[in-house]
Amino acid sequence: RLGDVGFDAAELYEPEVALGYGAWYLADLLRRFGGSEVRALAGYNGGPGNAARWAREAGADDDLFAELIDLEETRRFVRAVTANRAQYERWQPGP
Repeated sequence: RLGDVGFDAAELYEPEVALGYGAWYLADLLRRFGGSEVRALAGYNGGPGNAARWAREAGADDDLFAELIDLEETRRFVRAVTANRAQYERWQPGP
């Protein structure tokens, strides 16, 4: 979908390449989940199909969505990333 011709999976070990693909995928998930960071993060770690299922069960409630995550690794990932983001925002407040 990125139009990267001649892609070699070994390139994913190069940080610049891996970050580019990861950022693209996260942006795609943010679009899919209407800008919800919690849902996009869950989709990034636990798969978009799982995140869509939790979203259907939670409706518009992101807090309920986070509680419905039934994959332990994904639940920990979402909590860690959101907590780290809050910490970064305290250190580097936006405009």
